[in-house]
Amino acid sequence: IILEDLATRNILLANQGCLLIQGEAGCGKSHLLGDIATQRMKEGRPTVLLLGQLFKSTENCWKQLLEQLQLSCSKDEFLTSLNSVGQQTGSRALILIDALNEGAGKQIWPDQLSGFIEEISRYPFIGLTLTIRSSYYKAVIPDSIANDPEIAHITHQGFKGNEYEALRLFCEHHHLHQPNFPILAPEFANPLFLQLICEGVKASNEKLFPQGFQGVSAIFNYYLKTVAVKLT
Repeated sequence: IILEDLATRNILLANQGCLLIQGEAGCGKSHLLGDIATQRMKEGRPTVLLLGQLFKSTENCWKQLLEQLQLSCSKDEFLTSLNSVGQQTGSRALILIDALNEGAGKQIWPDQLSGFIEEISRYPFIGLTLTIRSSYYKAVIPDSIANDPEIAHITHQGFKGNEYEALRLFCEHHHLHQPNFPILAPEFANPLFLQLICEGVKASNEKLFPQGFQGVSAIFNYYLKTVAVKLT
């Protein structure tokens, strides 16, 4: 049992401190990092949250990172200071980067990600978490990272396995009656999809989820109309 536990992601993260999360669009990756950062800040634990969309050029990723943080120090000074803060607080400092696929991600990370992770790994009191949309995974993540056994890899599956509870909470939030039809479409595991269909139902005259054989088609129509409204 001990040997099995040594192979788990938790042990791997404790030892190496690098986590790569992939998932479909709207599955909740950004909210996950936002919640982690918010909770850690409340607890006084050092955390840096960066957005992939702000890496806009093909310049060195460290230069862009320091510019985002409005720091004039060097990369080594930043990492040394962050590592020291982590050591003093007794909690590994975290660098979180959301959506590597956004911004100039496809031009930056294939060539720079391996070195970026290696440099951070030299500091025992700094951890790194990265997220990427699954459809961009092969275009952005180099094979050296994808096949690295020392990097923990997780696929975020949204509400999969908890669709009914998630729909109940969304309906309560939007003051809608919870539908009684079976949830068969896999889209109901996607938080963004649930948010948009609830907004669509709420904006409809009936304010109820459509029932019967045509109900699923009507729900997807609500989804498409809500998306169209947000795009205009």
